[in-house]
Amino acid sequence: MITFAISILTIFLTWIPSLAKTKVGITDIFPHFLKTAGERLAGQGLSIFAFAFFLHAILQSQAFQALFASKRKWLQKRKYFTIGLITICAALLSSNLSWFDEFVHFYPLVIPLLLAMGFDFFSSFLCLYGGSVAGLLGLVSTERITTHFNQCFSEVKGKINYTGLTGIGFRVASLALFASIIILFNIWYCSRHQQASAADSGNLSKEGPPPRLNRTRKLILAVAGFFLLGSFFAQAPWVAKKLDGDAARIPEYVTNVETKEEYEKLGTIEEMKVTRIKEEKVKNWGTFGKWEEQAVNCWLIIGGIIICLLAKQSIMKNLITAIQNSIPLLLIYIFAAVPASIIKNSGMSEKIAEKLLPNTAQTAAASLALYSAFGFSFLITFVVGSTTSIATTLIAAFAPTLLAFGESTLIYAALFAWIGAIMGMAFSPNNGILRASLEKGQTSYKQFFKKTWILGLIMLAASAGLVFSWTRFVIKN
Repeated sequence: MITFAISILTIFLTWIPSLAKTKVGITDIFPHFLKTAGERLAGQGLSIFAFAFFLHAILQSQAFQALFASKRKWLQKRKYFTIGLITICAALLSSNLSWFDEFVHFYPLVIPLLLAMGFDFFSSFLCLYGGSVAGLLGLVSTERITTHFNQCFSEVKGKINYTGLTGIGFRVASLALFASIIILFNIWYCSRHQQASAADSGNLSKEGPPPRLNRTRKLILAVAGFFLLGSFFAQAPWVAKKLDGDAARIPEYVTNVETKEEYEKLGTIEEMKVTRIKEEKVKNWGTFGKWEEQAVNCWLIIGGIIICLLAKQSIMKNLITAIQNSIPLLLIYIFAAVPASIIKNSGMSEKIAEKLLPNTAQTAAASLALYSAFGFSFLITFVVGSTTSIATTLIAAFAPTLLAFGESTLIYAALFAWIGAIMGMAFSPNNGILRASLEKGQTSYKQFFKKTWILGLIMLAASAGLVFSWTRFVIKN
């Protein structure tokens, strides 16, 4: 309901000429919803279903549960080490693979483990959700950051040089800083709430006899590790090149070929835009090492089928259950993305950029533009919720002006906008992934805010400190 109300409010804002280029009618919310649903279903939706099926098959086999049960005494003696280990693993997966919603499926595994240590649900939440946020704030994935750069720099394509390693020092520093903050805060929280949580967690901890780690479950863990590690290592350049060469030989009746058009802006003649159209044939199979493409989805589904066969489970039952469990998560994702779609298609983002950022290189210092990129990305994304596209659109709309300050300013404006957007999204009441995570512990947003507002202030201060430090001492204009 909150997201729907924000969508209606966004539509009303498009009626103000100074805020949008095109008015959006109230009934237009349905085409925007359908368009967003199609985009999400074709991209993230299929990946959510495939990953949910793969992980559900593993959890139903109780292989992970048996592994943790066999190591429980060892882990309980090292409680804070376990917290740090889970958080670091979540941060590294998120940083390298852009995982975020995928961690929702891990709560049934992590919650019982930490409850048995005397911690409450929030310790599990901070490990998984907090770790994933720390990973996104310090995005190391060259592929994902290149995509972000390409979207931000579309208006100045060919005028700026960058690679997936651009700004890597800032990104690694962000990863180390925020992962450390999450771990230390979680340890502090657990030390203060351990006794109370051990007494209050009865309705969340419904454990029976622990499963045995037998030969079949060991084999399932080996298969799961092979398929997960395979999807990770496929991102290595030399592996991806080899796999892409093999994928090129897949016949068209296996994966159909589509013509992809790319428009390159050359200039304008009076009021007409002049563009160059490049056509490229691409196969729907996609790139194996790239998350959310059909190659990886098929890889995970095959892994899930093998695990079902080893565990003597029904493949269809696991697949249907995984889809049923994933539909609410996908709907939350779709509804949260509708306001961003309205803002983008109405031209509101360009209007906002014109008002929030200086119009020429002479009207304000480069540092003001950098602080604006961070601050307004944070504020807007906090209101909108589960999307970073607003930050991307803001930078893209004002890329020519930012480039006038210098190439370094434009690059770091894109990085600062990313940091601001992730910070805003992480604590937004309209973030679907946040709400889906809280539901795993039967917890409200009000309870979440009450327990994490201090963490939010610390992370906001740390991100603002990073922006100030790089603006003051690193960036050269």
